[in-house]
Amino acid sequence: MRETLGFEEMEMWFRAAVGGCVSIHVASPSGSVAFLDGPIDSVMGFESTRSHGLLVDGADGAWTLTLDETDFVSATLNTIPDSRTMKQLMIKMRDHWVVIDPGRRDRPQAGSIA
Repeated sequence: MRETLGFEEMEMWFRAAVGGCVSIHVASPSGSVAFLDGPIDSVMGFESTRSHGLLVDGADGAWTLTLDETDFVSATLNTIPDSRTMKQLMIKMRDHWVVIDPGRRDRPQAGSIA
């Protein structure tokens, strides 16, 4: 199942995910830019004279994901194959992609019941 999200809906998704563990892959047309793992610590808006958007902090301050709304193109929430409840968030920005999967702590262990 695939659900399209606007920027405000994506912000609500991030706010609901605070405390949850995620794995983030940032890629540009020329290749991978970053891999980030850990729990989402906080989500807050930012605004400057030239832009506005979201700052997503994670892993006890180890990383910050900056999502500028002026560069936002689209976001989709996709059900992960072989899972009824786990979702992947794919964000298309003007010059890169951000893919967010459930982190290891949120994934069922082998042999456990989801």
